[in-house]
Amino acid sequence: MQVTFYSFTKRENSTARPGDGTTFDCILKSPSSVVAPVITLQIGRVTDPSVYNYCYIPDFDRFYWVQEWSWSSACWTAALKCDVLATYKNEIGSASMYVLRASNAYDGKIIDTLYPTNTQPVFYTDTGSYMWGGGSSDEPALGGGHFILTIAGNGIDNVYSVSGFVIRSLLSDISDNFVSEDNGFMEGDASFALQKAMIDPFSYIKSCIFLPFVPTGTNVDVVNVGGIDFKTVAKLPHRIQTRPAQVFSLRHHPQYLERGSYMDQSNIIRRLYFPPFGLITLNNDLAINYSRCVCIVNVDSQTGIGKLTVGYANSDTTIEVVDTVVNSAVGVPVQLSQVYIDWFNASNVALRDAGGGVGGFLGNLVTGNIGGAVSGLVGSATASIADQKEATRPRLDTVGTPSSWVSLKGAPQMYTECLIAVDDDLQHNGRPLCQMRTPASLGGYMLIQDGDVPIHGTAEEAAEVRAYLEGGFYYE
Repeated sequence: MQVTFYSFTKRENSTARPGDGTTFDCILKSPSSVVAPVITLQIGRVTDPSVYNYCYIPDFDRFYWVQEWSWSSACWTAALKCDVLATYKNEIGSASMYVLRASNAYDGKIIDTLYPTNTQPVFYTDTGSYMWGGGSSDEPALGGGHFILTIAGNGIDNVYSVSGFVIRSLLSDISDNFVSEDNGFMEGDASFALQKAMIDPFSYIKSCIFLPFVPTGTNVDVVNVGGIDFKTVAKLPHRIQTRPAQVFSLRHHPQYLERGSYMDQSNIIRRLYFPPFGLITLNNDLAINYSRCVCIVNVDSQTGIGKLTVGYANSDTTIEVVDTVVNSAVGVPVQLSQVYIDWFNASNVALRDAGGGVGGFLGNLVTGNIGGAVSGLVGSATASIADQKEATRPRLDTVGTPSSWVSLKGAPQMYTECLIAVDDDLQHNGRPLCQMRTPASLGGYMLIQDGDVPIHGTAEEAAEVRAYLEGGFYYE
C-alpha cells in the first residue's frame, strides 16, 4: 500500500492538512486497525523516515499522526493514530453549528467572563450645574429661593410664595404693626394689651418652607393672614414645579472599542450624586443603548417634596427609558415664632400704670382657669395683669421641623468607575459569538456548543470529533 509522509507542523486540535509529501511502499502489520494502524516501510537503511511526523493513507482515506517510530529487522515501523479533525475537515467545515466563541467574529454586546479584572480601576468624575438658587456654585442662598407659606382660612388658594425680603417685611408687619392707635386701639384700652395674647396671627401660618429656587406662579399684591390683609408682593405658586433637566454624557469604558460594548455594562459602575436625593447606583443594563443620563426634578411647592426621575436618552430633554425614581424633601422647613413685644416695659408706662381698669376687665373676661390663666389673679391689679400676661401670651410656636441646608449643598455629579479587564488572547480563546455558523465560513479558533457532527467514520472517531469541537479547535 502507498503511504504519503510529511514533516508537518500543526496544532493538535486543528483541521489543517499538509501539502506535498513523500510516498513510500508500506506493509500493514497484523493485527492492526484503521483508526490506529501499524505499518512497516520497505526502505531499509537508505532513508531515515523519523523526520516524518504525519502521513496520509489513501486506502483508508485518513490522515494520521505518527505516534512512534521503531527499527527492527532492518525495517522501520510506524505506529499511527488517526487525526480526526483533518480527516473529517470537510464534514466539520460544512456543518451548521452553534459557535460560542470565535477568534474571527464576535458579538461585543455579550459579556465575556473569561477574563478577570485587575485591582486598579479607572475613575472619572463629571460635575453638573448647581440645581438650586446658589449663593456660590454649590450651596443655597436666601436670595436664590422663596419661602412657601401655608395660611389657614383662604380656601384652596392658601399657599403663597414670597422672597426673603418680603417675608421679613411681612413678619415684621404681623409682629410689630398689627396693633396700633391707627387701628382704633387706645393705650388705655385693655384689649390693646391682650389682642396679641388672645389672637396670635402667627397661628394662621400653618407652615413655612424654604424652596431653594423661585417657583413659577401668579403674582398677587395682598396676603390675608387671620382676616387681615397685608399688602405684600407674593405669588400663588403652581403646585408642581419642574426644574431644568440635568444632563450627563455617559462615559465609555476605556476598553469599549477594543473589547466590545459589554464593557459598558459589566465592567463599569456608575453612581449619581444628586443633592438632596442622595447617591444613586445606576443600572448599566438600561443605559447600554443610550448616550446621555437625563435627570428631571419635579417639586410640590406646597409640601416641598421633590421627585427625581433618572433615565436615559439620546437627546437632552426627553427620557426614553426610566432607570429610577427617588423622592426626597427639597424644601427646608423654617422655624417661625411669635415675636412677642413686652407691652409692659418702660416704653409703655401709660399702659403699665392703667391698673384698675385692666384688672377689672380680666376678671370679667376669664371665667375659668383655662390653662392656669387665672392662677395669678390675686393681689394688686398691676401684679394680676403681669401674671395674666405671662399666662396668656402665646408660647414659642415652631412650624415645620428644624433642618439643615447641608443636604442641598453640592452640584450633581456622575461618578464612573471602570474595572479594567486583563489582556485577552483572541487567537487562542476567541470572544463570545453565540450564533449559528459554519466553521468554514469563520475560520480560526472557535468553540462549539454541540459538536455532534455526522461523519462517515467510526463511533470512536465521532466521539473524538465532538470532544475536540466542544473543547475548542482551529479550522485551518
